[in-house]
Amino acid sequence: MAGVILAAAGLVSAETLWRGGYPRWALAAFAWGLAWWLGIAAREIDLFAAPANADDWRLALLAFTGLALAERYRRRPAAALAWGVAGSLLLAALLLAGALERVLAAPPPAVPSPRGAGPR
Repeated sequence: MAGVILAAAGLVSAETLWRGGYPRWALAAFAWGLAWWLGIAAREIDLFAAPANADDWRLALLAFTGLALAERYRRRPAAALAWGVAGSLLLAALLLAGALERVLAAPPPAVPSPRGAGPR
């Protein structure tokens, strides 16, 4: 829970600094908040998600993060938000490529023979 609070503090600080006219500090606070958000969420997925479903949860995390950043960009355009959306799309593509590679590298499943069709 502390990580979520730190992530929220970073993101709220970024908005406050942006409105106050400190764009460089706002960028640093945004990066800090986003890093905490992704880091704590990835840790929670590793701790609590079933290994078979972990990649699905990571993809959902990246999709939700990208959607939230895109919605915020729609309301207040900023380069950092656009880069955040692009980064989440890139990470999602890499995650999907890794999952596809594991599926294609696995041996094909054995096909069971129909009942009664054994050797005679």
